[in-house]
Amino acid sequence: MNNWALVSLPLFVFMGALLERSGVTEELFLVFRKWLGSYRGSLAIISILLGYVIGAMSGVVAAAVAALALLIYPMMRKEGYDEGLAAGSILAASTLPQLVPPSFNMIVYGTATGVSVGSLFAGGLGLGTLMTVLFIAYVAAWSHIYKDRVPIYKEKVPFKEKVASLKYLVGPLTIILSVLGSIFTGMATPTEASGIGAAVTLIYVAIRGRPGRYYSRQLRQQPASHLWLSG
Repeated sequence: MNNWALVSLPLFVFMGALLERSGVTEELFLVFRKWLGSYRGSLAIISILLGYVIGAMSGVVAAAVAALALLIYPMMRKEGYDEGLAAGSILAASTLPQLVPPSFNMIVYGTATGVSVGSLFAGGLGLGTLMTVLFIAYVAAWSHIYKDRVPIYKEKVPFKEKVASLKYLVGPLTIILSVLGSIFTGMATPTEASGIGAAVTLIYVAIRGRPGRYYSRQLRQQPASHLWLSG
């Protein structure tokens, strides 16, 4: 109760709750789907990317697990993905927020041991990024070896539509830069950065409303037979 650094924890939880309710995850999924959907195993790769981005926005592991498990896992199973690949990619992606700053584990560890939380964040960013790249490389290699167990997205997305979808990255990138940028440039401590991130997230969510309800409904209504080709 007397540790000022731990004030950042409820603020990051607040950020995660706002992002979960706003439908940002669904929008990010659609952006990645449009750009990576033509690659074999794209849903598993997207799961890992979403885990990384969600972790960088809020550091809340539960938010990543809930979003990925409820949104992408049913879609992977419906489209014919191997069960092991589907579950494994979700679980691997859900561990990334523990490393990618702002990480809860690093905040608690840093305050308990006196280690600089900013230095822990810098190390976690490099390691989390490396693990993300390795996870994606593994999924891509596994999908290439076991082609009959991983479908390919059938629908072709026009390039103009892909470019237009990039507008949905503006908000998440702004949130990430407001938190990590203020820490790494020395403008704010992790506690102060959590307040900045919470304020930026609240403003962003208030401006955009909640179109995520529409996207979530559309994603769940997509028939699998029109989306993929196996073999």
